[in-house]
Amino acid sequence: MRLIFVLLLFWSTSAAAQQNRDMAEAGAVQSFIGMASATCQRERAQSCVDAGWRFAAAAPERGLTLPDLHELRRKVGVWFSRFNGSMSQQERNSVGFGLLVADGIGIEVLHAAFDTDRDGRVTRQELLADVALDSRPLGDVLTDPKSVDRAGLARKLGLPAGYVERLFP
Repeated sequence: MRLIFVLLLFWSTSAAAQQNRDMAEAGAVQSFIGMASATCQRERAQSCVDAGWRFAAAAPERGLTLPDLHELRRKVGVWFSRFNGSMSQQERNSVGFGLLVADGIGIEVLHAAFDTDRDGRVTRQELLADVALDSRPLGDVLTDPKSVDRAGLARKLGLPAGYVERLFP
């Protein structure tokens, strides 16, 4: 009986610690979004990319690794679970669809698709090979079909063109 009590106590303590860690990480993602929103909505696209890069990569100067992507996907998933109720339907659909595509393709396949030199790290240049950044905010660039080679991106990801179009409403 004591063993069962000890196991239950250990399990509940571990579960509570994980829940606290998840809440802190969801808060960190939400804080990043709040901080980066002004930059991404008003400043040059490159400023937004730089902010996101610093958030996503453990060593931004060296590139985005597969463990970085796994960790980012986990954190965004925790954040989405915690904050999706406060999002608009369009935001919820966009983020949910992005997560669905990432999970459907797989983090390893996504990383490999962009790591064109196969060095284990995705550089900004590799990530943005199909995007022409300019002085506009990133949202304006990404929604402009002339600034994103959507067909090239679809081929790179092995997706039908319609899926990629859905990522850039």
